[in-house]
Amino acid sequence: PEPPKPPPAPTLKETLGEIKSIDVMAGKTKKPEVSKPADVEAVLKAIGLDQAPAGDLRRCPDDLTLTLKDKDKKVKGMIGFCNAEGLGAESFTEGGARKGFKVADEAALRKIFKLAAPKAAAAPPAPAAPAKPATPAKPATKK
Repeated sequence: PEPPKPPPAPTLKETLGEIKSIDVMAGKTKKPEVSKPADVEAVLKAIGLDQAPAGDLRRCPDDLTLTLKDKDKKVKGMIGFCNAEGLGAESFTEGGARKGFKVADEAALRKIFKLAAPKAAAAPPAPAAPAKPATPAKPATKK
């Protein structure tokens, strides 16, 4: 018989529970709290809480940190974003391990938090024009 499969990792939604407000830190700067239900919902939807964070940790510091809180303002978990090549996201909860995951709607999240795309991830350069066949250099002629 096959060994029993480990239970699937809980999704972010299962881990965090109901989120009612979000504290926002951009680097070391505290931003206005997100507390309007529609705004909280938009942020959570853009993050994509239906996934179970199980990815690798990133190698850069958090440019944006969201502290997710319930109706009693109790911290349920945090999500850190590294704005390098796309928004690398990591989720962590009290006593839980940090785990990476993919942001569901990066463009929406950037818009909500007014995050510019990173300079490193500028649009890819246009494909170079096909190289012209090399023409032999003409010898310099003295006059």
